[in-house]
Amino acid sequence: TNEESRAENKYDTRGQEAAYLAEGQARLAAEIDESISQYAAMPLPIFSPGDSIALGAVVELTGRRGSAWYFLGPRAGGTEVKLGERTVMIVTPISPLGRQLIGKMLSDSVAMSGGSQRILAVE
Repeated sequence: TNEESRAENKYDTRGQEAAYLAEGQARLAAEIDESISQYAAMPLPIFSPGDSIALGAVVELTGRRGSAWYFLGPRAGGTEVKLGERTVMIVTPISPLGRQLIGKMLSDSVAMSGGSQRILAVE
């Protein structure tokens, strides 16, 4: 324990709080490292218009609220990344949207809150 984190009295919990914070940061770093490893090892398929959606696909969905882009990845769901001029959200196959996208094709529809959305593009 660092000198600055040592308790000054029996009610001082700075050292314990610092240890909890360090443990949480270590877990986050391990999760990020695992995500990087899985993405580095992931093959990126090239999709043709007649192919069904699978891991590695970038999908555009459109509905009443406009269109949005999604990347079907193995981890880090909910993360938004810039892909050229687009903002793309990562979804995983175990998420509700990811489960619906797997196996779908261009022009199919998926159910989302706010109504159904149609698949406009698969890259």
